[in-house]
Amino acid sequence: MSSSSSNDEQDMKDVQITLVECFVSNADENSREKMTTETRRNARESIMELENARFDVLRTKDQFVLVEIFKGKEALSEHKNEPHYKNWNKNVESLMSKPRAKRSYKPVFPTNEDWNRVNTPLQIDENGQQIEVLEGSGTSVACHVTITVHKKDCAAFEKISIENAISSKLEEDGGCLRFDIFKRIFSEADENDENDSAEEYLFAEVFRDSQAQTFHAQTQHSQNWKTKVEPMMAKARTWIQFDQVVFPTDDTMWADGDACEEACEMAW
Repeated sequence: MSSSSSNDEQDMKDVQITLVECFVSNADENSREKMTTETRRNARESIMELENARFDVLRTKDQFVLVEIFKGKEALSEHKNEPHYKNWNKNVESLMSKPRAKRSYKPVFPTNEDWNRVNTPLQIDENGQQIEVLEGSGTSVACHVTITVHKKDCAAFEKISIENAISSKLEEDGGCLRFDIFKRIFSEADENDENDSAEEYLFAEVFRDSQAQTFHAQTQHSQNWKTKVEPMMAKARTWIQFDQVVFPTDDTMWADGDACEEACEMAW
């Protein structure tokens, strides 16, 4: 083994994927708008952290979902000590109608190795400052699909789902911007009888626009995926169609980065 590959393995971190759900009073438009502004500002600063891989913010009515991906537990801890995080936490606490909820995941696709090699693509000006894109300039749409799978079928489910994700990225004329697959990590408080026999997956899907999302659902590879995995499901899948992509505001920032693009091409 070469010294460079050995160093790469030593530097490899266990990627930390966290979904944070925040609920704001649906009756208070001012609170929702302030939550949008504050959370977008926090996300814009968070992606500048060296060990951040992604920080996406999605919204549906009074619910905000933050998709936070950091390279290692230390990076996640350091994020919580950043001034921009502390300001966000202070400024939005009074806006929430109930305590925020968190769920942890590990990566299935892209892989842990791939996530270690990418960061959210940034547009930087000549002074090294991030270029801000006006709200509403993007056309992307996002959804999260939750799927519960019998444990005995997980290996087959992951293989079929990764193949579908790669086909979505490569065969839909650029209409599929992201197709990330996460596997939930249950805490002791989450454990129940269902977790003993099944695993939970999350598909984080982003499309160029609503037409691209409709096209995706009608593709042969998507239909084949549904047929193959339906017997593997412990219960019917559920999904959230988000009303707004709060961050990123620039659709080019959904790009995987070279490492994940290369992984797709190699797998294909």
